[in-house]
Amino acid sequence: MENNQQQSTEAKLSKKGSWKWKVYLVLALVILGAGAYGYFWYEKTSALRSEAEQVIGQAQKFETLQNAVKDERARCEQFIAQKEGDFGSFEYCKKFLDWVQNTAVVQ
Repeated sequence: MENNQQQSTEAKLSKKGSWKWKVYLVLALVILGAGAYGYFWYEKTSALRSEAEQVIGQAQKFETLQNAVKDERARCEQFIAQKEGDFGSFEYCKKFLDWVQNTAVVQ
């Protein structure tokens, strides 16, 4: 009889212990999952930030180029309006203005 009681007590203890380990295991898996999600979120955010910086750099270069085209357009328009100068510069300016109008780089 004592032996049966001792076995049932041990069975109850092992049941409680198994639940405890299962809870710890689930908790550890949740923590690992949260850590993995945080790592991948950080990597994705870093990649997006890097891509955004590249796009901003390209936009700044485009703006610089656009300003240079505007300046050259103004210079050529002035040159043609004067109707003075050498023929080579006149032809260059004429072709440049045609190119600007056809490509719509500057508005």
